[in-house]
Amino acid sequence: MTGENASKDFPIKAGMVYVCRICGAELSVIKGGHGRLAPVCCNAAMTLVARINSIYACPVCGSEITVISGFSGSFSPVCCNTAMLVKVFGKAA
Repeated sequence: MTGENASKDFPIKAGMVYVCRICGAELSVIKGGHGRLAPVCCNAAMTLVARINSIYACPVCGSEITVISGFSGSFSPVCCNTAMLVKVFGKAA
């Protein structure tokens, strides 16, 4: 973050995506919180993008997965022989 928001706390939501403008690396927030997330890659601040990655949770063991790319509407992950539940539903940019 830059400017006046750089020193202020803000909600960090699960599924948020940051991209490196130099190498194209991406990160996705797995567990949200409240603070000042300012990821750096290639010695430069990463950019928050409008896309949200989907996160699924297993109701049996608690494992969580996130869909980084290639999402199709028919994706149905299974863990512990049980359908995983959508914790955060992704949105395209």
